[in-house]
Amino acid sequence: MKPELSLPGARSRPLSKLRHASLADNATHSRIKPVKLRLRVLLIIGAAAVAVICTLYTASQYLTLGRFLVLENLQAKETTLDVQAELREEIERLDRSNVDLSVYDGTYDSMPKPTAKYLFSILGDGPSGWLEQQGVDYLVFVDSAGKIVSANGFDPRTQSIVELPEDLKAHVSPADRLLEFRGLRDRVDGLILLSGGPLLVVSRPIVHTNYAGPPRGALITARYLDAQELQKLLQRHGVGSVAAFRMDDRQYPDDVAVARASLATSAPLYLRAVNEKVIASYVLLSDIYGKPALMLRIEMPRAIYHEGRRSQLYVAGATLCIVVAAGVIILWLLEKSVLSRLAELDSSVAGIGARSDLAARVSFSGRDEISTLAKGINRMLDSLQTSQERKRKADAEHRAELETAKESAEAGSHAKSQFLANMSHEIRTPMNAVIGLIELAQDTELTSEQRELIGTAKSSAESLLALLNDILDFSKIEAGKLDLEVVDFGLRDNLESSVKGLGLYARRKGLELLCDIPPEVPDSLQGDPSRLRQILVNLIGNAIKFTAQGEVVVRVRCEEETADSAILEFTVRDTGIGISPALQDEVFQSFTQADASMTRKYGGNGLGLAICKSLVELMKGSIGVESILGQGSIFHFRLPFMLQKLLPNSVEAADLAAIRDMPVLVVDDNSTNRRILLDALLSWHLKPTPCESGQAALHYLEQAQAEGKPFRLLLLDAQMPGMDGFSVAEWIRQQPQLAGTIIIMLTSAGLRGDAARCRELGVQAYLPKPVRRADLLQSIRVLLGAQTAGGNDLPVLTTYALREHRARLRVLLAEDNRVNQTLAVRILQKRGHTVVVAENGRQAIAALAKQPFDLILMDMQMPELGGVEAARLIREREKSTRGHIPIIALTANAMSGDREICLISGMDDYLSKPIQVKELFAAIERVLSAHLEREPAGVDAPEPARKI
Repeated sequence: MKPELSLPGARSRPLSKLRHASLADNATHSRIKPVKLRLRVLLIIGAAAVAVICTLYTASQYLTLGRFLVLENLQAKETTLDVQAELREEIERLDRSNVDLSVYDGTYDSMPKPTAKYLFSILGDGPSGWLEQQGVDYLVFVDSAGKIVSANGFDPRTQSIVELPEDLKAHVSPADRLLEFRGLRDRVDGLILLSGGPLLVVSRPIVHTNYAGPPRGALITARYLDAQELQKLLQRHGVGSVAAFRMDDRQYPDDVAVARASLATSAPLYLRAVNEKVIASYVLLSDIYGKPALMLRIEMPRAIYHEGRRSQLYVAGATLCIVVAAGVIILWLLEKSVLSRLAELDSSVAGIGARSDLAARVSFSGRDEISTLAKGINRMLDSLQTSQERKRKADAEHRAELETAKESAEAGSHAKSQFLANMSHEIRTPMNAVIGLIELAQDTELTSEQRELIGTAKSSAESLLALLNDILDFSKIEAGKLDLEVVDFGLRDNLESSVKGLGLYARRKGLELLCDIPPEVPDSLQGDPSRLRQILVNLIGNAIKFTAQGEVVVRVRCEEETADSAILEFTVRDTGIGISPALQDEVFQSFTQADASMTRKYGGNGLGLAICKSLVELMKGSIGVESILGQGSIFHFRLPFMLQKLLPNSVEAADLAAIRDMPVLVVDDNSTNRRILLDALLSWHLKPTPCESGQAALHYLEQAQAEGKPFRLLLLDAQMPGMDGFSVAEWIRQQPQLAGTIIIMLTSAGLRGDAARCRELGVQAYLPKPVRRADLLQSIRVLLGAQTAGGNDLPVLTTYALREHRARLRVLLAEDNRVNQTLAVRILQKRGHTVVVAENGRQAIAALAKQPFDLILMDMQMPELGGVEAARLIREREKSTRGHIPIIALTANAMSGDREICLISGMDDYLSKPIQVKELFAAIERVLSAHLEREPAGVDAPEPARKI
C-alpha cells in the first residue's frame, strides 16, 4: 500500500480523510443548529412575554392608576372645600361674637359713647376678658358719623392689650365697604389685608335686641388669620400643611404663581402633584372689596395614589406569573412536538458524520415537515455515496501523479543543493591555490610583460572568486543563515580602507574617488565592519563601473546620535550613466540590472545590489537610490550603530617592566604553535607554561591556584579535540577564585558569533592565527593595564581594536587662545585621539616630561615661552634620548619666512590659522608617515606606552 501523498509546504491530509472531515464538520454544525433553535424559540417566547407585560402595565397605567388619580383629585377637592368651609365657620364664629354685642339693648343705649363702666361690664378686665374668651383680637365701636368712639385690642400671644392698627383705622370710614349696610340685619364680613397679616373681620350695625332701629353706629370684630389659626385647620382636617400667601406680595413661590395664573383663568380650585408623597391644592380668597387677597396652599398625603401604585404592582406581578407559566407551557409543547424530534434527527446526522458512514440513513416518524427534512437528508446521503465511489478511482490516479511529481521535485532540490555545495568546494579550492601562487609569483623577479600578464590573471581570479562569494552570500541570505557580528571598529579606518582598495580602479578610469566624513560623525562604533565594507565596496565598485568621467564621492552623515547609539547615512554619488525612474525599483532585485545590454557592456551578475539590500535590512537599516538618466546616481543607506561604551584609548597600557616574570599558561594542541608562542613570551621575559589540551589546562590552573601562584594570563586555542577553548573559558567563569585570570582566545578558523560568545564567557581578547607578535604583545599590555586600572567593562579586544589603536594618537596641544583650544580639541577627539592642552611652551615641556606623546601641535606665539623656543628645547633634549616626536607649527602669521623659521627650529610641518580640518589631518598624516620611515622596522620592538 502506498503512503498518502502530501504536497510540499502543506500539511498532509488524504482525500478520504478530507471527505470524512467534511462530514464531521457538517455533523458539528448540525449539532449547533438545535441549540440555536431552542435559543431562538426561547427568545421569541421571552419577547412575546415582555410585550404582553409591557402592554398590560401600560394599560394599568391608564385604567387602574388613572382611576385612583381621579379619586385622589376628588378627595383633594373635598378636603379643600372643607378647609374653605372651616374658614367660613371661623368668620361665622366671629359674627356670632359680634351679634352678642351689636344686637343688644345695653350697647344700643350706651351709644353714641360707650362708658367705661359699660365696657368693663361687657369686656371684663385682664387676659381672661371677653376678647380672649371669644377669640377676638380687635373690638371697635363706631358712631353713626363713622367715627371710632371706642377701640379695644388684645394680643393672645403676649396676653396684653394692644392699640388698634392704623391701617385698620383707615378702613373705618362711612365711604368704606366695611360700614356699608343695606338693612338693620345686614353685615359685612371677609378678609382685610393689613401690614400685620390677613385679618378676618365682621361689622354689623348697632340696633336693639329685636333688630329695631334706627342704628346708632356699627360694631366691628376682627381676628388675625395667623399660623396658629392655620394650624387649627390642619389639625381638624388631617392635611399635611396649610400655608397662606398674600396676593399683594410679588415674591411668592413659583408654584403659587402658576396656581394664581390658573385660578385667574379657570376654576376657583387648582390641584398639583408636588411629588410621589404629597399633592397640593390651591384656593384663592378675596377681601371684602372683592379683590384677590390671599391664596391658601393645602398639602395632603397621597394615600390614594400609593394605593393605586400597589394595585398596579399587584396586577403586574399577577400578569408576570401568568405569562411565565404560559411561556413554560408553550416551550414544553414545542420541545415535545418539535425540538426533541429535531434533536433526534441531529443525533442521527452526527453519528453518520462521526463514523463517516455514507451507507447509513437517518430514522424518522410522522408525516410533517420534519419527516420531509429527514427524507431529504437520506437522499443527500445517497448522492454523496454515489459521488464517493466515483471520486475514489480518480483520487487514486491523482495521488499516483502527485507522488511522482513530489519525488521529482525532491530529487531536483537535492541535486541543486548538492551541485552548489560541490561547485563551491571544487571552485574555491583551486582558486585559493591559483591566487596564492600568483601572489608568490609576483614576489619574484619578473619582466614588465610577465608582471602585466600575472596581474591580469590575478584580477580575473579575484573577480571569479568575488562572483562565487556573491552567489554563496545570496544563498545564505535566502536561507536565513547569514549571521552578523557585533565588534568594536573605527568608522574612518573601515571606510578609508574600503575606498583605498578601489582607488587604483578609479585612477585607471581617470575618475576622482573622494571620501568625506565630517568631524562630527562618531568614529568608535560597534557593529559588523566586514558587512559594512562589503556594502560599500559593492556600491563604490558599481559607481566606478558605470561612470566614464567625472567623480565618485562617498559621504557619511550623522542623522541622530544619543548617549549610546547613532544612526548614520552613507551616500555614494557618481556622475555616470544614471538609471531611469521606471527601472529604479528593479535594480535591487536579484540577477537584475537596469538594462540587459549593460551586462554585455559592463559585465556583472546582478547580485551586488540585491546582496546590499539584504545586508542593510538584516542590519535593521534602509537603502534607496535617486538617479537622473545621463547625469548620475546617488545610492544611500541608513544604518544604526551602537557607540563603544569604553573606547580602547581610555585604558593605559602596561609597560614591559610591569609584565616581566608574569606566569602564563599556553594551551594549544599543536606543538608548533606552542613553540612559537613560548619563544615570543620568553623574549618578553614572561614565564610561560605549555599545555597540550583543555583537560590538562584545568589541572594546571587548579594546581597553580592551590600553590598560591595563579596564572595571571591564559593563551587559549579555540579549536582543540575533546575540550575546546570555549569550554575551558566557561569552566573558568564558574570558578570564583579564577575570576582575575586574563584570557586571550586564539583561533585559526574564526566563525561568526565567536566574538559574542567571548563576551558571554568573559574572554578579554579574540585574535586570529597566525597571531602577529606585535599584536599579541600589545594585547597583553592593554589587558594587564585595564585590569590594573580596574577597567572591568573593556569590550572584547579584536584585531579591529588593535588597528584603531595604532591609528589613534595622544596629542599635546600647545595653544594659549581658549577658542582655538576648544576647536582643536573637538576636531581631534572626534577622530578618537586623546588631547592634552598646554597654555604655553613651558607647560608643554613639563607635560612632555611626565608622559609620552605621539604628536605635538605647537602655537608659535605664546606667553612666557613661544613655540619656536619650545621646539628648540625639545629637540635639544631628544639628542640624548635619540627619539623624535613630530611637531606641527600653528600660527596666525602668513608672512614669508615663517615656514623656514619653524623648520629650522626643529618642527616637522607648518599650518596657518584658521585651522582647516582637511589640511590639519593631511599634515598629521605627512609627519607621521615621515616619522615611521625614520624608525627601524621590527614587530618585536617594544612600543611606547599608549592608551587604547
